[in-house]
Amino acid sequence: IISNTLEIIEANAFVALPSINRIEIIYNRIFKIEPFTFNNLPVDSLILRNNQIKTIEKYAFHNLENCTNLYFASNAIEFIEEDSFYNLPKLSSISLESNYLDEKFYFKNDHFLLLIGFKSKKLNDILIEINVTNENIIKYLVIISCEIETLSFDSLDSLEKIEVNNCFINELTSDANKGLNFWSDIYFYRNKINSIKMNTFRKADNDSNIYFVRNEIRKIETDAFNSINEISFVGFEKCKILAIEENSFSTSSKIKFISFSDTDI
Repeated sequence: IISNTLEIIEANAFVALPSINRIEIIYNRIFKIEPFTFNNLPVDSLILRNNQIKTIEKYAFHNLENCTNLYFASNAIEFIEEDSFYNLPKLSSISLESNYLDEKFYFKNDHFLLLIGFKSKKLNDILIEINVTNENIIKYLVIISCEIETLSFDSLDSLEKIEVNNCFINELTSDANKGLNFWSDIYFYRNKINSIKMNTFRKADNDSNIYFVRNEIRKIETDAFNSINEISFVGFEKCKILAIEENSFSTSSKIKFISFSDTDI
């Protein structure tokens, strides 16, 4: 359903489609997702980008046992009610770029964790608050509109993919990815990062990538990417970088490709 004037989807609107595996509703005028709008469907992907959604109500996405991907980019989402995503055991990716989220919300299943609107000194304090322990095998982490003084992922040693969007981060700490044995991609999108400290990124493998897109980075310190054993790509796109200290990439021979695209340096 693309480029129409659709405003409301009634509860169980798609229940007569028992074999549907993908729903796209793009460039319409939907302003909220009501309870049980998407209920007991076999879909693996729901794409609701470029609408006018402001609120996602409780049980809006209910019993979607095969759903792995949700896309809400370019809406006007301000609030997601508790239990909006209920029983989505396979969800592993959610896109919420270009919305207005700042109210506290979280979702977790056995391998995926979404955090929105938290304020804390450390990420680990947030994990304790929502009862995430080492027994949770979190592979995919998305952090949106949070204020975290120091960001480190050392308490989530199973992480493979990390996305940090629209956050205020005082610093990326030394050894931020210490303990991550399997990570492949880290994305920083539209954040305010005061500094990337010495030895922030240490351990990586041949297929790992780090992306910085539309960030405000005041300083990349000496040896920020020191001791990385190998990594495929480090990219800075449309970033405001005020200073890159000498030897920030002192082991750059082990980084296969570094890109500075449309930055202010």
